[in-house]
Amino acid sequence: MRKLLLVGIMMLATAAFVVAANPTVTISGWVGDSACGASAKGPSHAACARNCIRNGKKAILINDKDGKAINIANQNEITSHAGEHVTVTGKLTADGSMHVDSVKALGVK
Repeated sequence: MRKLLLVGIMMLATAAFVVAANPTVTISGWVGDSACGASAKGPSHAACARNCIRNGKKAILINDKDGKAINIANQNEITSHAGEHVTVTGKLTADGSMHVDSVKALGVK
């Protein structure tokens, strides 16, 4: 019984560490496409981003702060915002991609 209690405590501690290691972040940027990459942002690229994503390219978030592209783990949460300027809330994963919890359109910057 004591071993079982110890194992349970260890599991809870591990779960708490995992949650703390992946805090929720909010990032503003443009939803672009993997074919064009980080250079393809802004209203002038919106139609291209929508077309590329519709044709199977992955959606990416191009961070306003540093211009870097962030891969999106759960594509279904962001593809409807292709070409838009957005604020995305979610968690960064171990591989550097983002698991999106919510997306809010910001309009043209």
